Amino acid sequence: MMQLQNDSYNLAAQEGLPLLLKHVDTNQLNEEQKIAYQALLAWDYYNEVDQLAPSIFQAWQDQLDATLWKSLQSTQCPVPIPCFYRTIEILKYHPDNPHLDLGHHATVGDLIHAAFVAGVQALEAWQTTHQKPYRWGDYRQVFINHLANIASFGLNNLQISGGAHILNANEGNNGASMRLIVALGTQPKGWFIYPGGQSGNPGSPHYTSFVESWRQGKYIPITIDTSEVPADGVCTLTLQPVL
Repeated sequence: MMQLQNDSYNLAAQEGLPLLLKHVDTNQLNEEQKIAYQALLAWDYYNEVDQLAPSIFQAWQDQLDATLWKSLQSTQCPVPIPCFYRTIEILKYHPDNPHLDLGHHATVGDLIHAAFVAGVQALEAWQTTHQKPYRWGDYRQVFINHLANIASFGLNNLQISGGAHILNANEGNNGASMRLIVALGTQPKGWFIYPGGQSGNPGSPHYTSFVESWRQGKYIPITIDTSEVPADGVCTLTLQPVL
């Protein structure tokens, strides 16, 4: 269960990337784009902090969505953009769907190729701006914001694997608020972790004491006291009105 909760395998990439790669014309790529293409070919589909491939895949997705679903994004009605799984299904089985916005491209394949090139260019621009490689841990910027939106009380650029729509789910200021596992039995056992600490005081040394363990997928064992549970296992809660 611990491995499951911290699994960073990108199933969307496994299902969709082979289709996308077929439409990339490597003869038209420059050196940087060829390096990015090879990184995707060699990728094991895990979104790990030190890898470049997850960033390339995400940038490619973003460029595809920006063009394919432009009409949905500009509408005044609250129309949701299809998820990546649905997008891949449409590209594979319904490439002539009238709702696809191909822009000035003649075919879906041309658009996929152009989106890849634009994605790599976006990553190069990001790299120039931030003066560091577009590692997954840096590129998507996971942070913990303070409830009062006080920046100095939050934590920025957390180096954690995973991502949106992945079992180890995290993106931006969103992520697992608590991971909890309980093994039932005669004497139950439990393990937990959350991205915080034992104190809500930003000046306390325990304000962020669990964050690093949460980031690494580690757990803290907890004791579950069953000494006061009745022999028949039935507990009764009685609510008394306040008079």
